[in-house]
Amino acid sequence: MKKNSTFFAVFCAVLLLASPRPPRAQQPFTTIAINSVSGTTFCAGDPLSVTFTVTGTWGHTNAFTLQLSNDSGTFDNGFTKLGSVIDTAQGTFTINTSIPPATPYSSHYRFRVIGAYPYTVSEDSSDILVGEMPSNVVSMTDPGAIAVNDSLGFGFASVNADDTLYVDFGSGANQVDSVSFFSSFYGDPFIEIYSTGGWKTITLRCVGPGGCSVSDTFHIYVYDCTNPVVPHDAVIVSTNTVFTSNNESYKTFWVNPGVSLTIGDNIDDTIFAEAGASIFGQNGGQTRDIEYLKTGATSDPDFEGMVVYAPGASVTAGGGTLECSGLAFDYTVAPPNSIMHINDGAGVATTNTIPAQIEIFPNPTNGIVMLQNIPMGSNVMVMNVLGETVQTENARGNTNLTLDLSNSTAGTYYIRIASGNSVTTKSIVKE
Repeated sequence: MKKNSTFFAVFCAVLLLASPRPPRAQQPFTTIAINSVSGTTFCAGDPLSVTFTVTGTWGHTNAFTLQLSNDSGTFDNGFTKLGSVIDTAQGTFTINTSIPPATPYSSHYRFRVIGAYPYTVSEDSSDILVGEMPSNVVSMTDPGAIAVNDSLGFGFASVNADDTLYVDFGSGANQVDSVSFFSSFYGDPFIEIYSTGGWKTITLRCVGPGGCSVSDTFHIYVYDCTNPVVPHDAVIVSTNTVFTSNNESYKTFWVNPGVSLTIGDNIDDTIFAEAGASIFGQNGGQTRDIEYLKTGATSDPDFEGMVVYAPGASVTAGGGTLECSGLAFDYTVAPPNSIMHINDGAGVATTNTIPAQIEIFPNPTNGIVMLQNIPMGSNVMVMNVLGETVQTENARGNTNLTLDLSNSTAGTYYIRIASGNSVTTKSIVKE
C-alpha cells in the first residue's frame, strides 16, 4: 500500500511539471502619430494647431510635448518647445499654439511630439515653411500739399536688406499698379503725378523672406479746380481779425470782402477769402493751411500750405499753388452771413443790400418776433448758428409776419428773407 501511495505522488508531480503554463501578461507598446498640422506655410508669430493620436499606457507623470525643429529640419542641434498636454490616457489630442515671433526664415522646419513617460517620439512631420516677418514697420514721409499734375517726391523708410517694398499710389496716379523696390530704394524719392483730385490712398507693403509682410496705408489730398464747399461750421470773419491762439483745433474761416485775417501757429485750417480779403501769417504761422482766394484777394508768403486761387488774386505764398480760372465757392450749406448771400442760384455770392424799411423786433426776444415791411410773398427761413433750418414761413400776400421762437433754445438765430433774386439775412437773439 505504501508503494502505491508513493507512486501516485510522483505521478502527479510529473503531470504538473509537464502541463503548459498560462502566458504572462504583456505590457502594451506606446505610440504617437501626428494626424494633421493646420498649414504648410506660416509666418513668424502665426497661430498653429497640431493634432496627434497616442496609444498604450502612460505613467501618471506623463506629458505630450510639441517641438519645432531647427531651421535645417533636425532636432539634434536644438529645438523649440511649443506647448504640452498633460495626460495618461490614450486617445487623440490637439495642441493650439503659435510660431515664435523671432523664428528665422526656412522651408525645412518640422514638428514632432514626444511622450515623457515612457519616453516615446513620433515620426517627424513633413517640411514646413516659416517666413520671417519684416522687423521694421514701413513709413512714408509727408509729401505736403499736392495739386493735380504736380511732380511730387515720396520718401519711404524702414526697408531691410532682405525685404522688398511694394507701393500702390491709388486711383488717378500715373502708376496705378503696385511697383516694387529693393532695399537700395531706402529713403530715396519717387516722383509721381496725379491726374485727378480728391483723397488718395497710398498702400505700402513690406515683404520679408518667405513672403510674410507688414503693410500700412496713408491718405493724402490732391487739390483740383472743383469749386470748394463753404461748410456750415465755417467761422465768419466780418471785421479785421487776429487769430493767434496756438495749437487750436481745426477751423474753417470765411473771410468777407475787404476784411483781413491774421493767423498764428495753427495747423490744417481752411480759409475761404472773398474778393478784397487779405490773409496774413504771424510767427511763422498758417503751417499747412489751405487757402481759396477769389479774384482780388491776397495772401502773404508766410505760408506752407496750398493756395487755390482765381486769376487776379495776389499769391506770394511759399507753399503749393493751383490757379483755377473758374473758381467759385459753393454756398449750399454755408452759414448765414450778414454781408454775403447764401446763394444767388448759381453758386456765386453777391453783396447783400439790406432794405432799410424791413424791421425785425423785439431783438432780443423771449419768443415772439415781428417782421414788418417785408416783400409780399417772401419765403422766410429761420436758421441756427450751424446753418440748420428750424422754421420756415411764407408771407403770401402780406408784408408783415409773426414768428414764434418760444420752443427754440436760447442763442443766436438768422432770419433769411428771400423774394425773387433778393435775399436779406438778419440775426436775432433768443433769450
